[in-house]
Amino acid sequence: MINKNAAFAGRIAALVTLGIFYAFVCRPPSPALASPQSRQPILSESKTEAGISVKSKLYENGFYGFSLTYPAGYELSAKRGGAVTITPKKTQGYRFVPALVVCKYFIIKDQPLRDIVGQIEKKMSALPYYRLNYISYGSKTAEVKICREFIDYISEETVYEVSLYKVKSEDLFEISWQVPRSHSNSSAAADFEIMAASFKILERQGTAEVLTGAPIDSPARILEGAASLMAGGRYLEAVALLKKAAESAPVTADIYLLTARCYTALKDYKRAAAEYEKLLKIQPAGLEFLNLYVDSLIMCRDYKKALSNSGKALKMSGPPEAMAMAYINLGNIFLETKMLNESLNSYKEGITKFPSNARLYNNAAFVYYLQRDYVSAADYYNKAIFIDGDYKTAHLGIAAIYMRKSDYTSAAYHYNKVIKLDDNSEEAYAGLLKIYGAMKMRPKYDELVKLLNMKGPGFYDRVVKKAK
Repeated sequence: MINKNAAFAGRIAALVTLGIFYAFVCRPPSPALASPQSRQPILSESKTEAGISVKSKLYENGFYGFSLTYPAGYELSAKRGGAVTITPKKTQGYRFVPALVVCKYFIIKDQPLRDIVGQIEKKMSALPYYRLNYISYGSKTAEVKICREFIDYISEETVYEVSLYKVKSEDLFEISWQVPRSHSNSSAAADFEIMAASFKILERQGTAEVLTGAPIDSPARILEGAASLMAGGRYLEAVALLKKAAESAPVTADIYLLTARCYTALKDYKRAAAEYEKLLKIQPAGLEFLNLYVDSLIMCRDYKKALSNSGKALKMSGPPEAMAMAYINLGNIFLETKMLNESLNSYKEGITKFPSNARLYNNAAFVYYLQRDYVSAADYYNKAIFIDGDYKTAHLGIAAIYMRKSDYTSAAYHYNKVIKLDDNSEEAYAGLLKIYGAMKMRPKYDELVKLLNMKGPGFYDRVVKKAK
């Protein structure tokens, strides 16, 4: 299973808990915020860096203000976290995929780096089977290097990690590379060490970046405020702030992207589509953005325009996840227009090209379910779960099939799995309520009813309504 780099996300939570960071951009607190794919890196063949192979590429991120080089055998990942993640192009042989991740945080000005890193390390030591190999402060007061080991809970692999921390004014950069412990002396580890050494903080930064001495209402500060509001579900207020950011400086991809995400959360899909359309005018080669645009068009039922743009997406290249999403969108268009065979064909064509995409299997399973081919539906749901064991929708889908067969034990297993992943899943609780009622398990039924009533006003009523 490919690791999701949960260690990086967990580290951010630790940093916030410590209270040493007042804002951060690379790992935002809400999935509604801009992902690294919105940064649109500048890639070019490196010709001026001494000691770097001519086959290496230069990654320059003006938004966050840094650059580094990476070999031709590696690629940028849009799904792994941080400002950028670099992974080997060929990862089939890894249970835990090696990766280098660059993150950037805003810190309290003039706070000693040793104090910051010391507190980070204290929190990191809570990881399973954690071991600190060394801390190197070196001769540079604004740079610290740490080597650690711990168990990754997803892959159950022992991870060997080297993290480099660099400070400039109010910015802390973390350059961390991780490999399985068995690969700590491999060529991949050596490559990552060279990449980390090539890291440079740029003097110039994007128009929406926070510069030293920037006023509190700078565009970046406004974006941070909008991000915080979005994390709290206050989307209308976030939209107002984003409009202010657009008036204060040239409109960036982040402003359009965050505004579109706000409108999507507000279920104003027409306005969301309009924002994505603006975004595509300045980033026409962004397959991820085009996919988001098509999805918003589907949601506002503009199927003709969605189909046209879906065709464009299928002809574009990008990360495998984004290319698979183009087939998902096409299938969704046919599904929404009740063309089930065409929808199924789209999902299955995507599966032939991207067989490790769980969502393609899940969506194909749903079409089979609608066609009452429950055997095929179960087969595809199981394949989705095999790829992604935490795929809630697939667990709910296979549970519904077991319910039709009155296989309550199997259905209960999947409903309980969903509840472990999402303690507020009304569908899963409704399923368990039906099972306990059908099997006359009165103590279990009463216990569940008590739990549902404790989960806030209206929760029990909604679950009972779904159970009927």
